[in-house]
Amino acid sequence: MQAVDLSSRAKGKRRLFATVTLVVSLVVATMHEPDAVLGWRNRPGSYVIPRYLPSGQDIHVTLEEPGRRRTRATATASPDGAMVLVGDSYAVGWALNDEDTFAWKLQERFPALDVLNYGTAGFGTYQSLLMLERVLPTVDRPRLVLHNFIEAHELRNAAPDSWLEDLARLSRRGHVRVPRATLDENGKLVRHPPEGYIELPFRERSALVNTLGRAFMHFRTLGRLSTKRAVTEQILLEMDRVAEKSGAELLVVLLRASPKGRKHYLHFLSKHGVAVVDCIREMTKDDLVPGEGHPNARMNTLWAECIAPAVAARLGHETESGAPSGEISTPGRGNRRPATKRRPPGSRGTRDGALGKGGDPGA
Repeated sequence: MQAVDLSSRAKGKRRLFATVTLVVSLVVATMHEPDAVLGWRNRPGSYVIPRYLPSGQDIHVTLEEPGRRRTRATATASPDGAMVLVGDSYAVGWALNDEDTFAWKLQERFPALDVLNYGTAGFGTYQSLLMLERVLPTVDRPRLVLHNFIEAHELRNAAPDSWLEDLARLSRRGHVRVPRATLDENGKLVRHPPEGYIELPFRERSALVNTLGRAFMHFRTLGRLSTKRAVTEQILLEMDRVAEKSGAELLVVLLRASPKGRKHYLHFLSKHGVAVVDCIREMTKDDLVPGEGHPNARMNTLWAECIAPAVAARLGHETESGAPSGEISTPGRGNRRPATKRRPPGSRGTRDGALGKGGDPGA
């Protein structure tokens, strides 16, 4: 009798978990809307995401106009100007309350700096560049641009069949399209409008139709991954140029990469004079949101502590004694440049190799 009770209880828990998962998926789906340029964007509003586990807590997400994640309870004066954050789900703080994101924590550390979080789940570096180009002209006194980078952005920037299929499968609000970039014969960026996975009738019900669709998409996107790193490199350099034109400085924050990828991007960005902060940390289950898998509040605190010294240096602020810093010095810039003066647009000069050939949702 006890075994029957335990079995019934286990089935009840599984049904409850399945229901919670469905409700979470439906709420999350309403947080995004299609965008003709970006592919998708955050939908402004206040959301309550049901707990991922029965033992957890509901998550409160506030997306202000025009889809920016809230970084403080009330707006205040910002004499130090603004820092624009663009990136993926790590940037937006997926599966976290507003106040648990590293953007909120940076805002607390620098109350005189307006931290504007335009992070969007599933974005690659190319979509972050497009977002930056859209919002930066609207920002009052931009001082810094912060981009969180993970190595998986390479794949998203190239948009191979596997990524397009993943987006189509995971979306509950119709077909998802994603923009991509390639390189021309001179190594410069070529921009492509959003595209999606092929839409075929009965694809979800017929194994044959699904197989035909996969074969078509495979040949349609063949070769895209071969240039994913070179494309990503040029996107980062273009992001740097966009920031410079507005009188801001780009800080690239590494959050996740393989050892080889980490070494490569630290060298590449430093070589091209782009400030880079190495905040990659080994993550265990204690650093992840239970039942979901994204970095939790503790990991976001560690990231904020890693990023803060680089931000403080550019604002001319004193950093806390012993505060961990992941910044890598860059030739002629970064922490070698006087931090108390804001650089005027176009004052950086020419950097060797910046316009040449490159070396190119997890989050």
